[in-house]
Amino acid sequence: LILQHVWFHWWVWHWTSKTIFFSQFLISVFIIISGYIVSKRGFSVSKELPSPLGYFVFNRNPILETLADQANQDPSWPPGHLTGLQLRDLIIDALNDNSLEWPMNFGYLTKSQWIKDMKQDPSFYMKQNLDSSVFQAHERLLLDLASKLLKRKICLISLFPEDKDETFEPPMPTSSRPYYLLGCNKAGYNNFYVSIFKNESNDPETIATHFSSLQINEAVNTN
Repeated sequence: LILQHVWFHWWVWHWTSKTIFFSQFLISVFIIISGYIVSKRGFSVSKELPSPLGYFVFNRNPILETLADQANQDPSWPPGHLTGLQLRDLIIDALNDNSLEWPMNFGYLTKSQWIKDMKQDPSFYMKQNLDSSVFQAHERLLLDLASKLLKRKICLISLFPEDKDETFEPPMPTSSRPYYLLGCNKAGYNNFYVSIFKNESNDPETIATHFSSLQINEAVNTN
């Protein structure tokens, strides 16, 4: 019996160590892959939040955290450090006072049940036994609510070029600057997200602004 007990604890330790090592290895691989992919598409990874975020950190939702990072680096957003949990609370407060509309076509949970679950755990849907389509519906709901609360267009850039990118846009955005997330959102519980920014040299809006300023400077110098 004692030998069985010792063997069991050794097996748990051995498996846990292998799992932790494998997870750290995967994170390192994802950092390299995501960095390469975003640079090829004209983006750069956030310097403030350079690592991919998944669902296995307690009391943190990867979508909320990456969107908070986008807001914190948005010059038109009010100054101050926004966290993922604060963003969650802002969404819940807006739903409670009806300044944020609950989508009636979301048929998996009521608004009150979603608020209750989100207060207990911002990644509650990860711990439920959901199929991939329902899991994606929960993620899309969160992206849609965040877009409307932040009043920003959110562009979800797929990790793999063959997958379709998604856009979540509020009725009246207060800024033309989109928020960009690189996402692997077809792996269910293993989904992860990266906060990314459009490289200014590849941004059409920045190019147009820069070209206009050059024209103005050239006209001034000519006169």
